[in-house]
Parts: sequence; structure tokens; C-alpha cells
Amino acid sequence: MFSLSFLPVLTLVSLAVAQVDLKVTVKPLSPTVSSIEDIGFSVIVTNPTDKEVRVISKNNILDEAPTTSFAVSKDGEEVLFTGIRVTYNFEHESNYVTIPASGSIAVNHTNLAALYDFQSHGTGTFTFLPKTNFRSSIDDPIASAKLALEPVTVEVTEDVQARALFDSNSLATNPVCDDGNRAGVLSNALNDARALAGAARDNVGTGAYAEFFGNNNPADVAYRFDMISGDYAGDRNIHCNQDPAGICNGGVVAYCMLGLSGGNIVSSDIFNCNYFFDNIQDSGALCSQPVENISNSKGGVTLHELSHATAATDDHVYGCQAVKGLSDQQKFTNADNYQCFALHVFRTQRC
Repeated sequence: MFSLSFLPVLTLVSLAVAQVDLKVTVKPLSPTVSSIEDIGFSVIVTNPTDKEVRVISKNNILDEAPTTSFAVSKDGEEVLFTGIRVTYNFEHESNYVTIPASGSIAVNHTNLAALYDFQSHGTGTFTFLPKTNFRSSIDDPIASAKLALEPVTVEVTEDVQARALFDSNSLATNPVCDDGNRAGVLSNALNDARALAGAARDNVGTGAYAEFFGNNNPADVAYRFDMISGDYAGDRNIHCNQDPAGICNGGVVAYCMLGLSGGNIVSSDIFNCNYFFDNIQDSGALCSQPVENISNSKGGVTLHELSHATAATDDHVYGCQAVKGLSDQQKFTNADNYQCFALHVFRTQRC
């Protein structure tokens, strides 16, 4: 047992969310552990105002699922995230949390061993920087305030052996699905994703390129679209009826489970949830939407997941307007920048 009142506060930040400064404290359960199994943090997010605040609780420090709640490094080098990369349905309330007026929410992060490639970096001191990209809506812009984040460190003295988050099937060329209708949907979505990526590759450097990719080298971005279009990174399972992470509720559309070792992708299965089949539109429906308000399509979601699978992209932020506010480095590594640019090209050239 441990008492929050006796643990030293190692991180204190504030971030404006709908004109409210949320206070975030992150405390390690122990600053030194013998095994990565024992790495853990207690997090408290406090709303100091007299009004409740509703924020997205996914893919940030509020998320207890095996997503990326921390940026981890050792000796200045990034420790790659090896958990799940998720596409969410942000119309579903399960993706939000309300912090009461003058109240707090406590979150524990104690299952980090399988979420980062600690093994490739060996024993020593790891630095954890909490993700505090809080927004009240998927349409909200990225906060421009610069956060004075103080990193949290944990020393691991012995065991950094890689753990598997869950067992995945061996690689296969085609969608893995015993439902004929869903198998057809997956096949069409895969073909659409590759076509979207190919068209995006051919238009890199033109039109709205700078909005989605800033000053990144067009050749580097085109190469990633080319990998998605040709799927040069190898074969993978694409599932319609499996949920090994146990997260396919109403708030999740699809997710990719990457196996990474030494910076190399060794497995990259994609799992599609019911919402993908029942609610996500086909790309043709984009033609009736204003270009500034385009949203996910089945092919776009598949392209998003394939960007994870082929280039190990991250999910810094979601939403085709919000992604334009990222830094150039984040734009290059953010999955939705690839989906949104490809959908933008489709909307402006094919409709």
C-alpha cells in the first residue's frame, strides 16, 4: 500500500481546456525498480474552477487502456511505443470524462511493461513525459501554450525483457474473417485505402500539402504513402471478429497492434470493431461534405491503420482540422495527417 500524501510530486503542469487550467500531478510508485513489471505511476488531474470540465480521455494521461499515455526516452533516445494504436468514434461518450468543479480524477498506470521497447535500451534510467493533449472536442485546435513539463524518471536495475501485450496470429496475406459480408467490406476498404494512398502520393507537395505536412520533405512523405499503397512493409492479418485487447466497445472503430524490436516492425495486425462495419461511411460520401469538414471513411480508417502498420506512426492528435496545428515533426509522424491529406485529395479531385 502507498499513500498519495507521502509521495513527492515530480510533475506539475497546466493546460488550457475551454479556458480552464487543469492541474496534473504524476507520481512514480517507486523511483527505482528491479523489473519493468514494477514501473507504475499515480496520476491526479484536478479542475481548480467552479465549473465542471469535459475532456477527451483517450491517448493521453487519462487513458488507462494500453495506449500511449507517456513519451518515454533513455539517454536522450526515444523508447518506442509497442502498445495499441486506436481509431476512435468521438461521438461516443465513453471517450470523454467529466472532471467535477473543484474536483479531481485519479488514474493509475501500472501495466507499462508490454507497452514500450525497454529491452532495446537496456537497464538504467528511463524518462517518462506524460501526454497532456487535453481537448474538449475533436474539433478543438491544439493548445498553443507552451507547457513547462518536468519529466518523471524511473531507474530499472535488472529486468527489461520484452513482454507481449497479447498473442497475435501468424502473418497472412488476406483479411482474416469468417463472415462473408464483412470480409467483402474489408477487401473493399483495403483496396480503397491503397487507392487513396496512391493518389495522395501523386499529389504530395501540391495543394494543401503544407497544411497537413508543413515543411517536411515531400519525398519522405511520398515514400510513406507509397508504402501504404504498395504495402511494402509486409503482410499482416486484418481481422473482422477478434478483439484481443478487449476494447471494441461503442467508442472504438479499429486498432493496430505493432510488434517492435530494435526499431523494426516485426508484426502489425489490424483489428476492426463493429462500429467500423456499421457506422463508418464509404469514401464516396465525402463528396457531399464541405472539404473543411471531411471525416473518416472506411478506406481512410484503413489507411490510418496501415500507416501505423507500415511506418509505426503515432496518434498525437485526431481530427482533420486539429492535425494542422501540430509541429512539423508531429505532422510527419501522426497517422491522421496521412488519412486527412488523402481524404482531402479525394474530396477536391474526385468529387
